[in-house]
Amino acid sequence: MIVFLLSSLPVLIVQAENQTTHLAEDAIAFMYISDAVLTPEEQLEDDPDFRGLSAPAFSVLRQVDTNPLLARIIHAKKMERNDLDANCKLLTAQLRSEGRDCEADQIQVYCQTKLSEINSQIGFYHKMRGDQRKFFTKVWQNIKRNASNFWYRIGPV
Repeated sequence: MIVFLLSSLPVLIVQAENQTTHLAEDAIAFMYISDAVLTPEEQLEDDPDFRGLSAPAFSVLRQVDTNPLLARIIHAKKMERNDLDANCKLLTAQLRSEGRDCEADQIQVYCQTKLSEINSQIGFYHKMRGDQRKFFTKVWQNIKRNASNFWYRIGPV
């Protein structure tokens, strides 16, 4: 009993941490995830798409999923990625039309890093959810992947 009570004591002093470095990025991510998670199921079926910042929204996943919360989070991350991509294209086109190519290149580099971060997060959530494909779909896609690898190894005929 004494060992159990001693193990419940904290080893380190606990203190609050103030992170103000990613405040805007966290707010944008929270906006997309909260829209996807907090919207009731009835409204999702009535309203075919969510509103993003400026990119056209794509339709909501209609599949029956074993973990609907992860599916909604993945959907929200995809919408965040689409909006970021659309905003970056719009901004770089505007900067290039004004003749500010250096700033447009900097924006493209920044957007590529953010897109790769969001894609890695999407991949992480997909890995958490697991493979949702049916057996024959997995087999068929495996055959197609191996066939393309085979023709790639042979080279041009």
